[in-house]
Amino acid sequence: MGRAVSEYGQKLVYHALVQYLEQHAAEIKAQMQREASWQDRTGAARRELRAEVETSGAQVTLYLSHGVEYGKWLELAHGGRFAIVGPTIMRVGPRIGDDLKAKMKR
Repeated sequence: MGRAVSEYGQKLVYHALVQYLEQHAAEIKAQMQREASWQDRTGAARRELRAEVETSGAQVTLYLSHGVEYGKWLELAHGGRFAIVGPTIMRVGPRIGDDLKAKMKR
């Protein structure tokens, strides 16, 4: 019985984590789209910014990326002047980590 309760608790935590990250992924994507500093020509780079949650077994990952081929140049060229993914990871990564740690202590 104790093992079943423990496994159930782990599943609840797992699903809560996925839900938490999916909610934040939507917010992060919208924030990146708002704050991207480049001037749009077609709107594709801004529209195709991605913040997605993937699960594989017990692993849960939040990915931030560009959905256009030239996104790498926005991140790396011109001294990173047009970068949005890297700076967003540096800004929100620690905040999400701290928030999750605080939630797990409850």
